[in-house]
Order: sequence, then C-alpha cells, then structure tokens
Amino acid sequence: MRYFQHKNSFPKRRQRGFTLYEFLCVLLIISILLLITMPTWHTFVVRNRVTTGVANIVDALRLARGTAINQGKHVLLSKNGKTWSDGQIVIIKKTKKFIRTFPSTSYGDTLDWHGNLGRSGSIEFLPTGLPNGQQGSFYYCPKDFAIYAKAIIMNTNGRLRLSNKTAEGKKIPCATQ
Repeated sequence: MRYFQHKNSFPKRRQRGFTLYEFLCVLLIISILLLITMPTWHTFVVRNRVTTGVANIVDALRLARGTAINQGKHVLLSKNGKTWSDGQIVIIKKTKKFIRTFPSTSYGDTLDWHGNLGRSGSIEFLPTGLPNGQQGSFYYCPKDFAIYAKAIIMNTNGRLRLSNKTAEGKKIPCATQ
C-alpha cells in the first residue's frame, strides 16, 4: 500500500541567500574599500600615463638619432601637427623620406620643447648622431597633475636624461589647466 503525502507535509528546506542586513554590510565594506583605494588608483593611472608619454618621446629621439648614425644622413624629429602634443614624425631631411610617426599625448596632457636655438618645430640630428648644436628639454605635463610632470633633457651630444626638474634644477613650467 502506498501512502501519498500532501504537498505541504514534506520537511521544509532552509532557503539559501543573503538577508538584507548581510547584503548592506557587504555593500558597506566594498564602498569603504573603494573609497580608500580610489585616490591611489588614480595616482597610479596618471603616473602610468606620464611614463608612457615620456617613453614615446624618448623612443622618437633615439630613433631619429640612431637613424642618422646608421644611414649617415641628416634626420629630423618634427611636430606632427601644430604642437608637439599632436604627435611626432621622424623623416630624413634631404629626401623627406618618412621613417615613423609617434602618437599624440593623451587626455589633454601637454608636451613642449624648450631648445637653445629657437627652433621649436624640429630637432635635426647629424650623421654623427649629434643634434646640430641643439640642446634643450621636453616637458611632459599631465593635465591637472603638474606634480607628476617630467623633463626629458637632451645635451649637445644628443644624450638624454629624465628628471622631475628642469636642467637648471627648477620646477617644470606646466601651464595651469
């Protein structure tokens, strides 16, 4: 003989899930952790952006200098637009042969060349690798975070060094944005 049990006579199972109180506690903990880490994360992102922008201009300078030495020709590193922030282009001076372009700065960051000869639109490298009497600095300034600005300083031999200050040891002149 078979017994049929009524639907409600089965033992009750405990339902799984979160209570509203548990959910709010977890949400509060996550919010506190986010509030603590957000400034650090933003600083990390800005510094990474500066590192990438500086690496691009250093690569451009090294490529122009290396191409001048390897091919024995005058090579120009020039603006690829109205400002250095618009990107850079490496070309052979005499033939205008294109070598490579480099990207513009991101997020409104600025890149400026401050050279000794007044040539603000290009840097010429001789077949010896020397920058044709030019020396100066590129200043990379991240938008709204001038504290993280970097200087790429080039001497008369074409050697580069990075600094948090100008070649004279002063604060990097970033426009207030």
